[in-house]
This record gives sequence, C-alpha cells and structure tokens, in this order.
Amino acid sequence: MTGDDPMPPNTPEEMRTPPPPLDGELRFDEVTRNGRADDFGHIVHHMPEGVLLPGSADDVATTIQWTAQRSCKFAPQGQRHSTFGRSQVPSGIVADMSTLRYIGAVEGDRVVVEAGAKWSDVLRATLAQGKTPPVLTEYLELSVGGT
Repeated sequence: MTGDDPMPPNTPEEMRTPPPPLDGELRFDEVTRNGRADDFGHIVHHMPEGVLLPGSADDVATTIQWTAQRSCKFAPQGQRHSTFGRSQVPSGIVADMSTLRYIGAVEGDRVVVEAGAKWSDVLRATLAQGKTPPVLTEYLELSVGGT
C-alpha cells in the first residue's frame, strides 16, 4: 500500500470515530458486549464491538449509517432466539431492539407497535379491546421485529 492509497476499512483511526448523538446509548463495555455474543443455540459466539440500546427508531437509522461509514456490520437482536449466530456480528454493532417496545392504541383493526414489542404484549393489548392479531407465532415471547 502506498501513501496515496485510501486507508483500509476499520483502521485504528476509523475505529476511534466517535459515535453519533443518540436518544438511547451505545455501550462498549465488556459485560454488555458479552451478553449479546450468544444466541438461542449457544453454539456460535461472536463478540460485537458495541451494543446499541436505542431510544428511538432514529437511533437505529443513525447507528446503521455510522457503522456503514466505518465499514462495520450491524445486526438487530430481538429476544435473541436466532440460532447459529444469525443475529451476531463479530467486531460490529448489535442493537438490542427490546428497548423499542411501544404498543400504540388499538384502533379498529390496527395497532402500531415497535420492533421490540413481544407478541404476548401485543396480544394482551388487543385482547383488552376484544380483538386479536390475524396471525400469531406459536411462541408469544418473540419480538414482533424478529418474526
């Protein structure tokens, strides 16, 4: 590589690019990262560089852009029931989508929910109005965004 060549992705300089301002937080501590380096199968373990705890959908979009600029990978995680490392990224950023669990009012035959809401909570909200979603997963503790 000559001095005129662009720097390769994930150089130390790029790794130090500060994260963008967020409503939630981006954590880089080992305890948080270790907690997201496993999934339901417990076979594959990839340590992420950081973990996003989004405070809004905008946090997710902003972090995806930030990771793309750094040539890093990004993966959302719901209840982490994926297997064989599908929701893990080595040296990338994972988003703990469980922080986005808002369930809006049931209006007619519709309800708006965030990706981290669990089907059991959506069902509880709709049953209170005498309604049910037209389709449900067999296991209701999965997140809406993960199904």
